Amino acid sequence: MSKAYTVIVGAGVAGLTAAGMLQDQGRQVVLLEAADQVGGLCRSYTLDSVVFDLGPHLFLANPAIESHRFILDLLKPEPVVRNPFHFAIQARGRYWIMPLNLPDIALHYPWAYKKEAILAHLGRGGAGSADSRSVRAMMEAKSGPSFYRDVFGPFIARKTGMPGSDLHRDWSERVDRDVRNRKVPFSGLTERVSLGDKLKATFFPQYHYPLRGFGAIAERLWRRFSEAGGRTVLSCGALSLEVRDGRVAEVRCGEESFAVESLVWTASINELNRLLGGPARKLHFRDNYIVLLTYGRQGRPRRPFAYTYHTDPGLVFNRLYYADNLLGGQAPAECEGLCAEILAEEGPAPRDDRALVEAACAGVEALGLHPRGRLRQSMVLHLADCMPVYGLDYEERMREAFTRVHGIANLFSVGRRGGYFFCQTPSAVEQGMKMARHLLGAGES
Repeated sequence: MSKAYTVIVGAGVAGLTAAGMLQDQGRQVVLLEAADQVGGLCRSYTLDSVVFDLGPHLFLANPAIESHRFILDLLKPEPVVRNPFHFAIQARGRYWIMPLNLPDIALHYPWAYKKEAILAHLGRGGAGSADSRSVRAMMEAKSGPSFYRDVFGPFIARKTGMPGSDLHRDWSERVDRDVRNRKVPFSGLTERVSLGDKLKATFFPQYHYPLRGFGAIAERLWRRFSEAGGRTVLSCGALSLEVRDGRVAEVRCGEESFAVESLVWTASINELNRLLGGPARKLHFRDNYIVLLTYGRQGRPRRPFAYTYHTDPGLVFNRLYYADNLLGGQAPAECEGLCAEILAEEGPAPRDDRALVEAACAGVEALGLHPRGRLRQSMVLHLADCMPVYGLDYEERMREAFTRVHGIANLFSVGRRGGYFFCQTPSAVEQGMKMARHLLGAGES
């Protein structure tokens, strides 16, 4: 207690990035993590010699963006696979290739879809009935109502548990945020992008994937932080905060107490409000189950997509990703790995792991991928408060939920869970960079 620390709660990508940058600049940083390993939602597991992530993590690198260059630098010592990026939405008996593929549209899309998309592009699609703030209105304005009704709408409903008419378009557009959780124009583009690079990224996108899994990014961030002298407390246990004179003065965990210079919170904002006491409106997160499956091989069937979304309510999972696609020729010869993402039902009762595995295997078999008898190993992981879901009124709800946090001068709640910010790994890195620069006096107020 003789010196004050910058305390960072949560060792996910945002917290690790901020911690490393601050420690490099001479700040005394302590990182508190509830789990027994770092990484947050960017962790990797090995099951039956197959590397899995917590859902598919792919890095579509754009060197014109600072956070992307930061990640590319981190991955220089790592063996990395680069593959063409395609995923698909399964709906109405076929797989719809994404990102939108012009030959596929020309040859296989019904004329009604093409006609509505052309009219929408020309601004003659007509005003729909959905709220203009909604994902439905945004998607219908781009692709027409029929394609939304048959493909995008069911995908959104299975992914979020909410119809697109009730989901704010900011969720899909993933708007940027500052360290005080305000929407801002995206600030990460630091170099001009040539027309050729734009066309290449649009029509021939490629992803980077470290062969050790996306957890390699978190591990390398943690190594930098630790080598710079930073301290990490894993399995930190329950936390308590002492607030005095409008500042967090002390954080306690277990038998330890830390005097606080600044507190950066990247765990769930709902948990932070609970610790601060008093009434606070909870923000809407969804929980996911991740079911890892390995199957004995019979040859190497072609898996053309990195992952597929499934709209059929008869399938327990809303998304399936294929480890073979990500690992390329490095996938083990004896087995194939599949990862099923299942949206948790809202309510207090958790699903039984055995039942989840059985339901996931039934879905894999129904898709014609593997019979249940070929299953080798399985693992179930429960991710709490992992996906922010924005209703149409989410901005008002955020203002209420962050009122107490913003009233404490040295407290910041940022990142995917702490900032109620639906973002991918590069944006989480960007959040950590903004947070560090702000605390070092070079960022926005």
